[in-house]
Amino acid sequence: MKISNSPIIHPVLFSIFFILFLYSYNVDELIPKDLFIPLLLCISFSGIVMIISLKFSQNSNKISLYLTLLIILFFSYGHVYMALGSIETDENNLIKHRYLIPLFGIVYAVCVLAIKFKIKTGNPILITNGIAATLVLLTLSNIGISYANDIDSELLELHNENIVFKTELKPDIYYIILDEYAGKDSLLNYFNFDNHEFLEFLESEDFYVVENSFSNYPFTNLSTGSSMNMKYVNYLEETLYDSSSAKPMLEMFQENHVISVFQENDYETIYIYGGVRDRIRIADHNVCEKFFTSDFINLILKTSGLTIIQKNLVSHDWREIRLCALDEISDARENHSGPIFVFAHLRLPHDPYSFGPNGEKVSNESFELGLDSDGTKEAYINQLQFTNKKIKEIIDQIKYKSDQPPIIILQSDHGVRFGLDWDKLDNSDEDLIRAYDNFNAYYFPDQRYEKLYSDLTPVNTFRVVFNEFFNTELEILPDKIYISTAEKQYQFKDITDVINPLK
Repeated sequence: MKISNSPIIHPVLFSIFFILFLYSYNVDELIPKDLFIPLLLCISFSGIVMIISLKFSQNSNKISLYLTLLIILFFSYGHVYMALGSIETDENNLIKHRYLIPLFGIVYAVCVLAIKFKIKTGNPILITNGIAATLVLLTLSNIGISYANDIDSELLELHNENIVFKTELKPDIYYIILDEYAGKDSLLNYFNFDNHEFLEFLESEDFYVVENSFSNYPFTNLSTGSSMNMKYVNYLEETLYDSSSAKPMLEMFQENHVISVFQENDYETIYIYGGVRDRIRIADHNVCEKFFTSDFINLILKTSGLTIIQKNLVSHDWREIRLCALDEISDARENHSGPIFVFAHLRLPHDPYSFGPNGEKVSNESFELGLDSDGTKEAYINQLQFTNKKIKEIIDQIKYKSDQPPIIILQSDHGVRFGLDWDKLDNSDEDLIRAYDNFNAYYFPDQRYEKLYSDLTPVNTFRVVFNEFFNTELEILPDKIYISTAEKQYQFKDITDVINPLK
């Protein structure tokens, strides 16, 4: 039998196609590694089902067509469910699984009968294999074109400085990003929540809390890319003016300058995944990587027949990944003999909402609340209170387990973006201030905070730390605030003079 006529080919190729299709539409935010497990599972599933089916029937051609039809319907189910769910109706939740599943079952049964009784002419296997192969090749070509157009890595490394630590003393350094943790003013004015108890705790532990802190950018990729490279990324505007691609910033994150500096100065570097970017490839150690919290895996679940159980799978995994990260921060000092740099990016108090104020599990309905949904404010504050409790415990554990007093940096990548219109630069002052009003606190073992100041921004975080503890002489950059849109992330507008008077 020719390969082109093999009945096993098209079920496997259609399985591959749907995975590659999703990847191609999100290629700017993914890496090839993300494809491995989904492709392996799909190929294995198709092959196993085909083999088992042939045990009960010798008609391999029809069995393979039945399987391909099942694969197409399976991977289409989530797309159809979301599309129908987006239709505005007077009846909430008109589209339910209890209605859609039987409908898909009827479609499948009708098609099976058609295949069983109507295929009499031509070569359906050859035709189906040809269609599947064409779809896969077209999708692969789109992915290839995207990678061929990648930005030059030398451009991303522009302005990076050679930094040599000039001291023998090398304390452990913990850099903990609390994603979307709002500043005290926004918590009070927008959420009606007074965060003084947590702030007073930090001050009692000799932290310096930046009074008028704000983020440099409104998007996580831009913010962390900037802070972990100690520079503004506005120079990318000339090259990426019309781009919406997140890939340049993801690449800057993966090859970030801060981790490189620590490694060049004999630090062990540890990245702790807490729900944002599952690993940093140049880090010496990556911990807490989970399965279902992968953005790509979650997307596959949502767009396939597994959307029926997606909430249960993902909500459990989201709790576990964040609990893992919190534990690993406390235990990072163990099993390392030399100085360590620990970078933990916790998706807390950012949604999805998995925790009540005391860590209790919340309902699936609360878990999947989106921005500005009913109950979001309450869910956010509940998760923030849980975050506060855990950070207190972590600070105690870090200090207790450290051989010498450590440096601890607590910082949010941005404020709360509730109400912010991602598609325009001109938002209300109220929405802007919330989006940039972030949290920023430092613990220095000697409590010498002369180099810190009331409006310090994340872009200068490690410039200040390196100057203070390692006798570097890095320039402190002007503290600026920039906004851009989701569609054109690299077209920046300076809004420093808009935000500062409001603080």
